[in-house]
Amino acid sequence: MYIKGGIEMSMSEWAKREVEEACKLERVNDPENESDYGVACYRSALKAYESLTGDNHSGCSVGITQNILNRLIEGKPLTPIEDVSFLWNYISDINDLDKGVGGKYYQNKRMSSLFKYAYSNGTVKYRDINNNRCINIHDHNNVCHSGLVQKIIDELFPITMPYCPSSSYDVYCDDFLFDPNEGGDFDTVGIFYVMKDEIKIDINRFFKEGAKDWIEIDKAEYEKRKPDEKHSTRDEYTLYIEQHKTNVKDGFNWIGKNLPELLEPGYHLGYANVIDHDASKTNTEEYDAYNAYFYGGNKSYTVLKEFDIAWLKHIHNNPHHWQYWVLISDESEEGVKVLDMPYNYIIEMICDWWSFSWKTGDLYSIFDWYAEHKNIRLSPKTLMTVEDILSKIRSKLIELNVED
Repeated sequence: MYIKGGIEMSMSEWAKREVEEACKLERVNDPENESDYGVACYRSALKAYESLTGDNHSGCSVGITQNILNRLIEGKPLTPIEDVSFLWNYISDINDLDKGVGGKYYQNKRMSSLFKYAYSNGTVKYRDINNNRCINIHDHNNVCHSGLVQKIIDELFPITMPYCPSSSYDVYCDDFLFDPNEGGDFDTVGIFYVMKDEIKIDINRFFKEGAKDWIEIDKAEYEKRKPDEKHSTRDEYTLYIEQHKTNVKDGFNWIGKNLPELLEPGYHLGYANVIDHDASKTNTEEYDAYNAYFYGGNKSYTVLKEFDIAWLKHIHNNPHHWQYWVLISDESEEGVKVLDMPYNYIIEMICDWWSFSWKTGDLYSIFDWYAEHKNIRLSPKTLMTVEDILSKIRSKLIELNVED
């Protein structure tokens, strides 16, 4: 039993009151926006709590059950994984020309993040793509997954069987762009240390981007490559790209907050797309032509022709453009086909269109822009999805009293 304000109540009644208080606060703190998502989360937690108390769990067994539930939510197995053949799905052959070895590549049936590399020379290696996080050493909220960091973790902490994953390796890194002419977000990486179960393990390894893979360098070269912040220059087009990507993320985050149901069908894919939005614009083949066209002050025949080529490459490199899904057939009788766009690219496309509204502050301008662009070619299914999403965005803006 629990006593609150002199009133005796069961733990279940106490939990209900606590959840109701939290739901009230959720609505107070978010008076102009949808608070249903947060409220739903509180009530789901209450259902889980009532299930536990309804099974007459003690304090000890609740803790055990909680640990089991946490592992299930995190996609971790409850018992150690053994390397037995029927627990692996064949994915593809391995053909590593650089190392001169072949083999087969498998995914574990019990744990989708666990992979097995069985090489023809008898070597067997395992990789858990969820066993590490790359954390920016200057901004601990900046967390991502890095293929380079994954390789380092695989080298330092090789997985053996039987395997029962525990807490992740938190790897603290930094990255920056040394040569902006090569394009990309960064070409130099420092991997400083890893934290595992509150134990710090120094790594201090440094890399620069090579033609095919990362090349390890010493710390002296790493320090020389660091940009001089006082003298670094960033042209207008680079700033434009950064601002555009921020506006796209703002649109995506607004949808996630105010219309979360729109992201549920492909949230993780959509988020990954938005994070990597327009990455090809930093490649030399696109960047130089775009920069000359928009900021060069010269619209010569050469500038226009190179921009057209860069734009063509851009839409073929980025599936969030509707043009990517327009197929011009070799067969004259087939003509032009418009293919269905996957949902995650539809979301990214709308956020791309909407980014210019976020830049001006007029969140309704996307609707006029869409109405004016009659040349957009979408399949019937894609068209229906796009207009349904736009309609829901408009309705929510009106409901939230967002001004024109």
